[in-house]
Amino acid sequence: MNRLYLNHLKRQFLNAVGSNYGSINYKEFDEYLTKVNSLGYEYINILRNLGIDTNDSNIVEVNKGIVDSVAYVKTNFSLITPYTDDMTDSYGNEIYRFKFIGKDGIPLLKTNSGVIHNLSSIAPLKHIFITQNPYNYEMIEGFSKLSQTGYYKTVFGMYGMIYDKDYYDKIKLFERVRNEINNDYTEIITNNDSYYLIVNSNVKVKTKSR
Repeated sequence: MNRLYLNHLKRQFLNAVGSNYGSINYKEFDEYLTKVNSLGYEYINILRNLGIDTNDSNIVEVNKGIVDSVAYVKTNFSLITPYTDDMTDSYGNEIYRFKFIGKDGIPLLKTNSGVIHNLSSIAPLKHIFITQNPYNYEMIEGFSKLSQTGYYKTVFGMYGMIYDKDYYDKIKLFERVRNEINNDYTEIITNNDSYYLIVNSNVKVKTKSR
């Protein structure tokens, strides 16, 4: 597994259990990852109920890895992610093996060596971007600006268990991104102590040339 990606997962686990010391109980860590994956399946069902077509390969999930991706295996979405070590080329849709960055509302792809590519020139039909549970705000700093251009729709979500120690921190981050997107959102709390927060930019995507 990609070392940086594994470190992101470990930090999210430590935040969830309320530990600042970096000591990992690997049995609990494995259980946490299993729960994250399970919540991802339910999150996909919620997206379907909100009208997201999970068979649409022009929808792109960004900056997630094999454990916490809701797109990999579960949908026909395309993927943009630098965390591809365990993802196989047999996946049925495009995997752009780059880091997604948003700059001035423009979706860009960045290689490990720092080379920047404009996504609209590589894959001009991609029109909906989704991400969820970012590892930190910097990972999605430009994400909320995409819908402001009028060319892209965005779907942003946070989910977990209501007894996680980072519950309120994740809600605060969700509110920050929601305010930047400045549009309708849906909040869903299930009966089994899990929560799902989703904001959909809900813009009508322009069809003229970008």
